[in-house]
Order: sequence, then C-alpha cells, then structure tokens
Amino acid sequence: MKHIFILFLTLAVLSGCEPSHDKQIKANLRLSNSVDNYLQKIPNFSGNVLIAQNGKIIFSKSYGYANREFDILNNSETKFKIGSITKTFTSVAILKLAEEGKLLLSDSVIKFLPDVPHHWRPLTIHQLLSHTSGLIHSWDILEDSTLMFQKSSLTNTLAWYHEKPLLFEPGTSFSYSGVGYLILAAIIESITSTEYDQHLKEQIFDPLDMRDTGGSDPEEIIQKLASGYVVNSTNLRNAPHFYVPLLTGGGHLYSTTQDLLKWDQALSDFSILSKQMTEKMFSPVLENYGYGWDIVKNDTLNMQFHTGFIPGFLSRLDRYPDRDLTLIILTNYQPDWSPVDSWDITNLIFEELGQLKNCQ
Repeated sequence: MKHIFILFLTLAVLSGCEPSHDKQIKANLRLSNSVDNYLQKIPNFSGNVLIAQNGKIIFSKSYGYANREFDILNNSETKFKIGSITKTFTSVAILKLAEEGKLLLSDSVIKFLPDVPHHWRPLTIHQLLSHTSGLIHSWDILEDSTLMFQKSSLTNTLAWYHEKPLLFEPGTSFSYSGVGYLILAAIIESITSTEYDQHLKEQIFDPLDMRDTGGSDPEEIIQKLASGYVVNSTNLRNAPHFYVPLLTGGGHLYSTTQDLLKWDQALSDFSILSKQMTEKMFSPVLENYGYGWDIVKNDTLNMQFHTGFIPGFLSRLDRYPDRDLTLIILTNYQPDWSPVDSWDITNLIFEELGQLKNCQ
C-alpha cells in the first residue's frame, strides 16, 4: 500500500502548472466526494475527518455516534482522545524549555529527577525524545494487566518501570517507548514546578486558542467528549475502562480536528517554536523518527505525521509541508482494520491533486 501511495504522489508532483481558481474549486469538491464515499463504505466508521490546504479547510465531516447509548452523533465540536499524538505536544514543550535555556538536549535524566534508578541516570533528553533510550513501551506492562485500571500519580506510575531492564545500550538503536515520554512529562514538572497539563495549557493551548484540548481524566466531566467503542467481527462494544493519565506525556490528551489544525498551523508559521528548533524536531534520528514525530522524506515525499491509540480511539495527524497540506483523522472506534492505519485516504487526496495538473 505504501508503494501505491508514493506512486500517486510522484504523479502529482511531476507537472508544473498551477490550477485555476475554478479548477481548484472543482478539485476540492471531487476530493470531498471521493473521501466521503470511501468513509461511508466502512462499517461502523465513527469519527471526524478534516483536510486542509494552505491553512484552509477543504473537507470536514463527522461520522457515526459520539455516544451510541444516547444516540448522540459526532459533530465538529466532538472531542476525541488522541493517544500518541500527545507526544508532539510534549516534544514542543521540551524544546521550548531548551530555547529558554532551562535544559540541554544532552542533559541526562538524573539532572532533573534525582530519584530515578541507576540504569536510567545516563539517559539523555535527546534519547527520550527520539525513542533511542532502550526503555520498554508503556503497554508492555499495561496491556492485559489490572494496572491499566488503577488510579496512579505520575511519580508512582514511573516507579512501575524502575526494575525493567533496558532493551539495548542507550543511543544504539530505536524502540518506541511511552515510558520515555512519561519521564519527559516528569522533567517538565520538575523544571517548571507546574503540573504537566497546566504547563501545556499555559504555554501552548491558551496562546493558540485551543480551548477544546486537554488532559483526559476519568473523574472529570469533559463536555462533548466522545465515548470509545471496540469493533470486532460480530459486534460493537464499549471500550474497556482505562485510567488514561497513566500515559501522561505520551498518550493522555484529547482534542478536536479544529484544534489540531490550529496546532498544525502554529508549527508551520513558527509561532510556537522557532524555525531552527522546529527543523531539529523534524530531523530523523533513527527509524525515520525525530522528536515526537514520524518523518518520511525522500525524492517524492516529505511527510511528518503521528498516529495515536487509546482503547476505543484511533487518531492520525499528517503534515505535508511541501504542499501545505494537512490530514486529521480522529475516531472513537477501534476495529480490526482502520483508515487511520492505512494510506487509502492519503492516496485519494494525492490522486485528486495530481489530476489538477494539466499542462498542454
């Protein structure tokens, strides 16, 4: 599927003429119809999808139910748990502290968290951001465990991982680790003397007017937050209960498609982070991963993205800076297969964009 995507993209960039305004309108309509027809065919698809170019929305639509028990439909204001897209915010929060001179990316964990176990002490912020620390992933102990139901503080949750050995010598390989971002959240709290969620609110959400983004807490009433559902071959069920703050820093935020578009645009115009630091964030370290972002960059493709998972929710945020194009998919359903994990919608987008170019 990935090869098909690259083929479509290659076709899209080969010609060099810009479409007229009328052609652009027709193309956007054709694209909207193509994406809508595709999503309508997916059984039980439930969520919000937004496509924007040059910061302007060219497609935005809601599907399915925010709450099936009460027949409440998803709409443009519905909030979804975004899972690991949270890491993009933690990365920027850390890099902003670096810009302010409050940390170095080469600093080790022990500088900010003196009580960490001995084998964590040499780990650097760079390694935590880039998943090259050797730490295990959060789900390695949470999945199929009663721990996922337990209320726990950030400090106590970190202690669950203290005895787990590193997977490799830090800096020598790549292994995706939510624990690394849990540590980064603790470092943010240590430096700022402010809880992680509050720090993000003050430094990112409020300045960008992201009023519908914040930390998920099962004990709080969060208006317009979708319920999560799990789909299998026979039926649709409520997602299992999960104490989401266990993933603080790496997977516990909720948001909307509109707020994530504001986030995308702030990264594009460097209003939240300097150009130099943004370029560092989007520079691959190992396995096409930078600081909080997956990156694909070659002769035909320049893409920065992150997917997210939380029980009952799947999400995706794609950025194509060469075209100033953004794709956001937030769902409150977790099936065996999902467009969040496929290239199909992206293929549709670039197929339509490729047809715009028609030089004689």
